[in-house]
Amino acid sequence: MKNAMLKVRKQHVKTAQLIVDSISWDSMLDSYPNADNYNFIELCQSFLELANDRCSFNGDKRNLSVIVDDWIQGLPSEITVPFENYEILEWQKMVGILGELYSEPQAELALSNYWRIIVATIIMYGTKA
Repeated sequence: MKNAMLKVRKQHVKTAQLIVDSISWDSMLDSYPNADNYNFIELCQSFLELANDRCSFNGDKRNLSVIVDDWIQGLPSEITVPFENYEILEWQKMVGILGELYSEPQAELALSNYWRIIVATIIMYGTKA
């Protein structure tokens, strides 16, 4: 159990770094002029605001994770995380989430988890007070 928790924590750290590395600062600064002074929590809070502004509608009853997922997979200009399956799998191999050789079911699970981990990381940090 301890190893599983360490692996999850390691994935969140690597995902947080991916998010920071994927920020398109020109677009982010257009939306938030002081964003270059933000810490990671403030950046994630900004992403949550952007997701709500662009992907939710009056009376929207969807879960926050669905709204953020719609936003992030809609290729927002402020953050450009890898989107193509081959890019995602290459990144996961590079950071050790996937081995060099993997099966089709492992790839499908890794692709599904990629988006969940990105969304969970943004929400986890973006909702911190």
